[in-house]
Amino acid sequence: FFFFKQKTAYEISACLVGSEMCIRDRNQSDKMEEELPQSAIKAQQHKNNGNNLFKMGKYQEALMEYSCAISLNDQESIYYSNRARCHKNLGNFQEALNDANQAIQIDDLNIKAFVVFGETAAEIGRRNNNAAMLQNAIKKLKKRDKCLKNKIT
Repeated sequence: FFFFKQKTAYEISACLVGSEMCIRDRNQSDKMEEELPQSAIKAQQHKNNGNNLFKMGKYQEALMEYSCAISLNDQESIYYSNRARCHKNLGNFQEALNDANQAIQIDDLNIKAFVVFGETAAEIGRRNNNAAMLQNAIKKLKKRDKCLKNKIT
């Protein structure tokens, strides 16, 4: 008999987000940097800086980098979901929900945004014993699953 360690919600979300990034990287590898406007290139640099700061646990500094990226390109969903993760880690739960929701509005296949929204809503629900917030998170995740099924078929 083989025994497998049961994955935590965080480990599962990390796998989903990692898979999403691989797919996005493959899809975006066809674009040449020369084709991008200068502001989009600078926005990407701010995002990369934010990612490095986030890995070091410098959430406030990372948040500022993601905000700079958004100011240069407000139509990139991943910038909002990354900033939402910073807000969540800093305890700014309403801002995290707002950014995650904005990311979903831009790209309803941004798995990271749904994960951050769900985790944040669950955290708020635990802190406030708010069943309605948890139901809202579940509804968003179900909507995402429906969107995925529609895009696949």
